[in-house]
Amino acid sequence: MSKIYDTYKKLKLQSDNENTLYLFKYGIFFIFVDEDAKIVSNLLHLKLGQLNDTIVKCGFPINSLEKYVNLLKNTNYQIEIVNSNTESNFSTSEYLYFENLKKVSDEFLKLKIDDLSISQAYDFLYRMQNNLNEIKPR
Repeated sequence: MSKIYDTYKKLKLQSDNENTLYLFKYGIFFIFVDEDAKIVSNLLHLKLGQLNDTIVKCGFPINSLEKYVNLLKNTNYQIEIVNSNTESNFSTSEYLYFENLKKVSDEFLKLKIDDLSISQAYDFLYRMQNNLNEIKPR
């Protein structure tokens, strides 16, 4: 996890906005570290844990992302999600947009077209069209 902290420190040094908080995807959790963790813990009453002997963290399961993003929208803070593997940052709306697109594309990839009737194929396309309309970029 020290890679996360190193990335966090680098991002904080490069940022011109002190109200940007960095959220890291770590396995099946999203976590904030160091000062960001303390801020979010106070705002959302999340329990602080230890990243190591001197650095704190707090977080939540990945399936709770929208819930916590919505709670943080009412604050003065901007959240950027950091992909630890590529060290690229996304706004929360960009991240959710791409995750939802991935879900739709996964459904297409799992589709066994030879097993569908014409009616089932039509229903599938209709559902996918509705799903895509719901995830337009914000």
